[in-house]
Amino acid sequence: MFEDFYLRKVAELDAVKIYLALAARRDTKQNVTRITYDQISDYAGVPIKRIKRALGILNINGLVTVESYERMDRLPGASHGYRLSHLFPKFHAGTTGRTTRGLGGDSKNYE
Repeated sequence: MFEDFYLRKVAELDAVKIYLALAARRDTKQNVTRITYDQISDYAGVPIKRIKRALGILNINGLVTVESYERMDRLPGASHGYRLSHLFPKFHAGTTGRTTRGLGGDSKNYE
């Protein structure tokens, strides 16, 4: 999966750290990680200002799919979930049930 990474750039190293954090923190029933940038920063050790670029690298290389969810606090906007593309690819919203998405019980990780 990581054959296009050279780990010569900070963003690539950040992407690997974030990928491992997402894998460790994912909800195994839904195979998705609902996590905030603050939590990503804490778990992966990546400064908040560098997270977007690293997630972009993961997304462009097909390692992570970003999904939008309704915010749990019902405020305007969306929260995001991150699905690892090559890890249990048959577990997704289409196979695990869309009706439970965003109800708060679908992820142990989202605070």
